[in-house]
Amino acid sequence: MFRTFILVTAFLPVFCSFGFAQITPVRQLAGSFLYHDLAIELCNNRALAESLNVDDESLEKLKSKLRSTKVENLVYQLKRQRRSSPNYGLNVIETKKIDEEIKTELLLSLNETVLRNLRIWGLRIKCYSPTTCLDDDIVGYCQFNTQDWKRVKAVQESVCMQYWVDFQENRDDRAKLIVDSLPRRAQLKFALFTGKKYLPNIVIPKDLEEIPLPGHHGWKTDGVIHLLKSDKRIANELKLSTIQITKIVSLDDAMADELFATRPGPGRSYENLDRDMMKRGIEKVYSVLKSDQIEKLKQVITTIEFEGDPAAFFARRDIVTYLGIDGSKEWIKVHSTIATASEAYETIFRALNAAYFDKICREFSPQSSAAMQDLFQGVWR
Repeated sequence: MFRTFILVTAFLPVFCSFGFAQITPVRQLAGSFLYHDLAIELCNNRALAESLNVDDESLEKLKSKLRSTKVENLVYQLKRQRRSSPNYGLNVIETKKIDEEIKTELLLSLNETVLRNLRIWGLRIKCYSPTTCLDDDIVGYCQFNTQDWKRVKAVQESVCMQYWVDFQENRDDRAKLIVDSLPRRAQLKFALFTGKKYLPNIVIPKDLEEIPLPGHHGWKTDGVIHLLKSDKRIANELKLSTIQITKIVSLDDAMADELFATRPGPGRSYENLDRDMMKRGIEKVYSVLKSDQIEKLKQVITTIEFEGDPAAFFARRDIVTYLGIDGSKEWIKVHSTIATASEAYETIFRALNAAYFDKICREFSPQSSAAMQDLFQGVWR
């Protein structure tokens, strides 16, 4: 559904209003690391400005600089580079040159430390793990040579795959600590709602099966399809047939083609259209599955949501009430465990990211490795 994301975001421009002027980001995609886009975000994001200690006077100077003829001309060149690049990628040599020129202009309003921290912020959003630092636009920006470009796929299939194994093991450890902190009856209900991944030997009494479950939060269609086609363990757990997998995968391109050929009606936006298509897409995915597979898939998705953000999961009132931990004593114990486990997890996670980034860099030539280390300086530490 990558094309879907590109199309939808292209029709949802984000405008920054500074009195009489509007400054529109060149790049509508999430997680840009280009200086102009980051400067736009800084002007719009009060919390970000405060975290970087940028005062109002500096922000006003920055806004004025972004409206200057020189920066606007550079931005126009940047737009042309992006339009001339295949698959919305970066035309890297010219783009990097323009990006550095924009940085020079921005340094007249912001100091080097703020710009460096601003880029770190952007890269942390774009590259949530070191595996994503091998995306085409990053590799292109670092100007990999031909041999290093050829090695990217092999590194993704070896080093990066091992990273996700280690990442999941650490996340599983955190989840296990939290589940173990639940009262026994809450554990039984948790297993009924999310499956028995963390309580494999638990026996669920029949009377609990009659209690209505909380709502399962649905994922976007592309997330479900990616999950089913990329993770063989889940496909095996759901016992998907080859025919089912083929049908599910074919839905992705079919939905993208439909969105490209459709225009929203009066009073509707592409965001509404995409939301409607996602809802229908989930229904199409479910139509390929048997009833027991649908229920199992809902458990898998719920488990992933819990593993990804335990605090948000246990902040849901319907889940807390269902598990019977809405009393202050039980609730405090669970959230105390979440805080402790998450703090330890974040420390391990940062160390894991730093170690794997160093390992990835060692797979390439000294020149490419140095370029990546320079771009990502401070991101993984």
